[in-house]
Amino acid sequence: FEAIKSNQKIYIYGDYDVDGISGTAFLTKFFNEIGIIADCYIPSRKETDYGVSKKSIDYFHKKQGKFVITVDTGYNTIEDVRYAKSLGIEVIVTDHHKTIKEKFDDEILYLNPKLSKTYKFQYLSGAGICMSLGLDMEIIYKYLDIVMIGTIADVVPMIDENRLIIKKGLKIIKNTKVKGLSYLLNYLRLNKKTLTTTDVSYYISPLINSLGR
Repeated sequence: FEAIKSNQKIYIYGDYDVDGISGTAFLTKFFNEIGIIADCYIPSRKETDYGVSKKSIDYFHKKQGKFVITVDTGYNTIEDVRYAKSLGIEVIVTDHHKTIKEKFDDEILYLNPKLSKTYKFQYLSGAGICMSLGLDMEIIYKYLDIVMIGTIADVVPMIDENRLIIKKGLKIIKNTKVKGLSYLLNYLRLNKKTLTTTDVSYYISPLINSLGR
């Protein structure tokens, strides 16, 4: 809400695997659709280490970015998140990897179901956690096929919320609203097929994953 009031651009900072890429795409499309300026950033594996890096933070600072949301990354680079805060950049860290809660300041907003005492389902993927930011459900369902790809690719348990994400995502992907995804389905000749989790795992995910590899 503060970003909206001050007309700030939000930077979505994703990991370079399928889960991070799909979650980043989902959040960027969501914010742009509701009128918030958002841009995505996926670091190069060759140029930065895994997680949030000072080099990436310097990039946001140079662009006068004041607000960053991470996707599927940040849990193990908390010192770099503190560095961002020292430059006046607010960071929301969303992640799903196991971590030690004592490592984190109370001032840093960190969304991870594995750290929560009240959120019962702990097995969301990085893309799945993006939906916990209190977003408009109608737009969430519109782009659930993107979240579904990240959920399958990250090999999280196909139960509970993940099962729902996958079931609904497979239903809407044939008529996807994402141009890049529709081009990919045409290229793979899957556009007229009723897709399964196997199709996502063996055909769609490897092509997206290759971007970061």
